[in-house]
Amino acid sequence: MKALSDMDTYESLTEEQQHKIWDLALYAVNTGELYRSHFAGTQKNLYKKYLKREYVEEQADKAFYNTIPLILRMYAKECDESLKLTETEKRALASEIRDYYTRDFNLHPNGGLLAV
Repeated sequence: MKALSDMDTYESLTEEQQHKIWDLALYAVNTGELYRSHFAGTQKNLYKKYLKREYVEEQADKAFYNTIPLILRMYAKECDESLKLTETEKRALASEIRDYYTRDFNLHPNGGLLAV
């Protein structure tokens, strides 16, 4: 799920931190409520930017970074486990989520994802 530009950040994390990021990313992308309330609109906006050739990966990371407090609250409520993330972990999590939601953009260069 990680982009090449994020390898240094991701590789600097310990194995335990990487597992924590992976678990949170899986939770986030598999929670329908999060998708409907936040990720669907973000994905659609990023895809439109991609089609206009205005897509910037750092801005996409920021869009997903802003949802991390909500993800942590929902995860704590559902799993009875409160997690604290460092700034590096938050950036890695945002990057993982961004990779998941933008991975198919190049497969649909003519707007095919907007029809879904």
